[in-house]
Amino acid sequence: MKRRSLRRSRLAVAAIATLLAVGAEAASDSYAKGLEAMDARRWADAVRLMREAIADKPEEGGRIRLYGMNFVDYLPHFQLGLALYNSGDCAGAVAAWGASESQGAIQKNGKLFEALTESRKDCQTRVAAKPTPEPPKRPDPAEVRRALAAAESAVTAAGAAADRLQEQQRDPALAGGWSDDPALGRAQSGAQDRLRRARAELDSGKSASDLTRLAEARKLAADAQTAFDGALEAARRKRVARAADPTPAPRRPTPAPATPTPVMPTPAPTATPERAATAPTPPGPPPPALRSAATAFLAGRYQEAVVVDPEQLPVGPPRAHGLLFRSAALYALYLLDGSRDLALLERAQQDVRACRQTAADLTPDERAFSPRYREFFQATR
Repeated sequence: MKRRSLRRSRLAVAAIATLLAVGAEAASDSYAKGLEAMDARRWADAVRLMREAIADKPEEGGRIRLYGMNFVDYLPHFQLGLALYNSGDCAGAVAAWGASESQGAIQKNGKLFEALTESRKDCQTRVAAKPTPEPPKRPDPAEVRRALAAAESAVTAAGAAADRLQEQQRDPALAGGWSDDPALGRAQSGAQDRLRRARAELDSGKSASDLTRLAEARKLAADAQTAFDGALEAARRKRVARAADPTPAPRRPTPAPATPTPVMPTPAPTATPERAATAPTPPGPPPPALRSAATAFLAGRYQEAVVVDPEQLPVGPPRAHGLLFRSAALYALYLLDGSRDLALLERAQQDVRACRQTAADLTPDERAFSPRYREFFQATR
């Protein structure tokens, strides 16, 4: 009797479980894992998983079987709002709870609906206490126009410097110069990258009237122009390197005739004192100090070129050329420093003025000096 009773009880339990299982759906993998994340307080994971569950089945309501005989209400919108609330996203939480209420299932669970109501009140209090941020102030249109003009001018100047360098690169006299000197290629590549970024900042700053981006565009363009001019200076030095040593090559001796014909000497005319005083004296070789300064400058060794003391050179063209090379070396160092050391600029200007006082008609040769330095020389008074 006892055994039959026990068997009947077990069959009844199994039948009840079967009936319950038939009336419930199996929980989606995302919803089940989302609840696990909620229990573990992993709010970011819970938000992601509840959104996946909503995408699979957006309608709330009904009982969901997690595993075995464990059943829960299917309320993904409510659970999403709870996860967002604990993440600090009150606006998202209120929106999710609103979707849950509109479907009506949450109201059937008194305890959870009470939690929703209390949490929503807390969110509303937080939002009301949070000060409304002031809208960003629009910059002064006149200031934007000035910044835009300065940035466009700097970008245009850098682009012109890039074109000059590319023209120099096509010079047959420099064939192989870029491959022989990797530093020249790196300098050109770096300058091109700065110019590209300057143009991008200019476009963004122009469309958004952003003073910060326009200032950055101007700075990048100025840096690019300095780098282009430095590479151009190096390229020009390569082209004129053969002119670094101005000493003429020795002339080949003319062979004497096999049978010289005797020639009666012609008496030289007697020079008067006045004529002897005005007869031109053929120029001699440049002083060693001047040759050293020119060689160092054309080779890009500017620190060596500025060491020359023009006061130790003879008055006249030698001293003027010494001042010219030292001024150009100082100006090159000023550009390579990013145009920051004003003391170098002032010294370069002083040497230009002294050069003009020594030889007023002396101008920098375009074969040895860059266009930028020649402009600087002409502008210095």
